Amino acid sequence: MLGCALLATAAELQRPTPVVGTETSYAGALMSVDCPRWTTGTLTEDGLLLTTCQGYTIESDHAHDMNPVRLRDAAGKTLVEFKPYTPSLSFPLSVGKRWRGHYTGFTAFNNLVWDGETTCKAEAEEKITVPAGEFDTLRIECENGWRVGPKTGSSHATRWYAPAIGAVVKEVHARDPERWNFELAHYGLPGLSPAVLPTPSPAPAVPPAVAAPAPTTPAAPPAPEILDPNEY
Repeated sequence: MLGCALLATAAELQRPTPVVGTETSYAGALMSVDCPRWTTGTLTEDGLLLTTCQGYTIESDHAHDMNPVRLRDAAGKTLVEFKPYTPSLSFPLSVGKRWRGHYTGFTAFNNLVWDGETTCKAEAEEKITVPAGEFDTLRIECENGWRVGPKTGSSHATRWYAPAIGAVVKEVHARDPERWNFELAHYGLPGLSPAVLPTPSPAPAVPPAVAAPAPTTPAAPPAPEILDPNEY
């Protein structure tokens, strides 16, 4: 879902091709991590696309529509995992398409394992504005069912896929928005002038008398009071 080649809008949107060196920034958290800039890397021998930011690595399944598989920290610890992957996207995409997928999920912050089933539909074409600019998108609605032992439940997620850059530019979850909601703030293909790329609003300048703090690893938000498994 990250760092993909430009696509032309068509009746059916084909799976995009990752471009090594693409940089993306987000307002909000990506895979539960609020990190300033992600860089697309290469494919591993087992077909996983690596996207990194300050020691964090997101692994996505290239053969299965670049859907997320896991998030690791700098020490290699798995923080979030979906086996075999979470079915967020399904190519080719077109308005009205439906799909469903099963997976097993894990989140380390609450040591939770659940059986999940996601049902999605590409509902409509929409023009939306995010910090990175205005995009023509395909709005995708997903219902996420979960089971932990005898307990079951569901939550809802909406994502907006922009074919012009081959990436999701916005995602909204019904619960725990601090951990999962994001909007694209910057997108940059390698070798292109930054002047032609959408950029977020500049941050306020730091007063000269105040020293800028040393960079730190982004902290995860606290767990919500209700731990519905598929909401993390």
